Amino acid sequence: DVFGGQAPLDPMLVRRLEGSKERWGAPVVMGIVRDLCDLKRIKQSKYMQQMVALENKHSTAESKMGVYHQQLLQSAANPQQRDDIFRSNQNQTVQLEQEYQQEKLQMMQRHSGEMASMIGEEQRQMLSVGVPGFVETADPSALQQQTAIMEFILANGPVPGQGGAGGGGGGAAQQQQQQQQPFAQT
Repeated sequence: DVFGGQAPLDPMLVRRLEGSKERWGAPVVMGIVRDLCDLKRIKQSKYMQQMVALENKHSTAESKMGVYHQQLLQSAANPQQRDDIFRSNQNQTVQLEQEYQQEKLQMMQRHSGEMASMIGEEQRQMLSVGVPGFVETADPSALQQQTAIMEFILANGPVPGQGGAGGGGGGAAQQQQQQQQPFAQT
C-alpha cells in the first residue's frame, strides 16, 4: 500500500466499488489512479531520503564537533580555562541540536503540506470520475479508507496492456472518445 497500514474496506463500499467497475476500470481512470499512487510513493520515498540525509548530516556534524571539543579540552592550560571550554562546548552542542530539530521540523511541515495538497488533488480527481467513497476531507480514518479504495482499484482493475472490458486498443479516435467520455456505455 501507499502509506503504511491499509484500512479494511466496508463490505457495502466493496459492493459499490464492484458495481461501478465500469467507471473506475476504464483505462483513463486506471491511469489516473496509477499515476496518483505513483506520485505519492515517489514523494514519500524522496521525503524519506531527505530525512536520512539530514540525519547523516547531523550525525557527521556531531562527530566532528565532538572531536574538536576534545582537542580544545586537551589544550586547556588550567582548570578555569577547561571549565570555560567545557561550557562553550555544551552551548555549541545544544545549538547544533536545536538547529537540527528546527530543520527537521521544517522538512516535516513542508512534506505534510505537499502531501495534503496531493491528497486534495487525488480526492478531487476521484470525485470527478465518480469513484465511490471519495469526499474532500482531512479526516484520518477517511483518508485511510480512500487509500484502501485506491489499492483496491489497483488490485482489481485491468492489467495495463491487456485492455479493459472493451478489449483495449481501438485506434486514436476511440481512445480520444474514451478520454472525453470515460464512462459512456458501449
